[in-house]
Order: sequence, then C-alpha cells, then structure tokens
Amino acid sequence: MKTIIAGGRNITDTGIIESALGELPWQISEVVSGGAKGVDQMGEEWAERNGVPVK
Repeated sequence: MKTIIAGGRNITDTGIIESALGELPWQISEVVSGGAKGVDQMGEEWAERNGVPVK
C-alpha cells in the first residue's frame, strides 16, 4: 500500500518511526514523501533500507 510518512521537522528519534511502521496492519509498497528534514527524511531512509520505492 502506498503510505505517506510525514511529520515534524524537529523529530530526530528514528526509533519512533521504526516502531510506528512496525505496527501497521499492511505492507508498505511505496513511501510518499515531501522531502522535508525530520520525519519525511527518516521515512525515506527507512524505505531505502527496506527496499521500498520512494515517490
């Protein structure tokens, strides 16, 4: 499922992102990101580590 990962620009704890994504009841097939620093960038990094395309 296409999933938007977005949030605050001052959040730096990647554990929060990992935890939230681990609780999703679906498999992410594509990450949609606005490219802002903070949560957006962490979402893009998560996608790259997990072989998920980013748009």
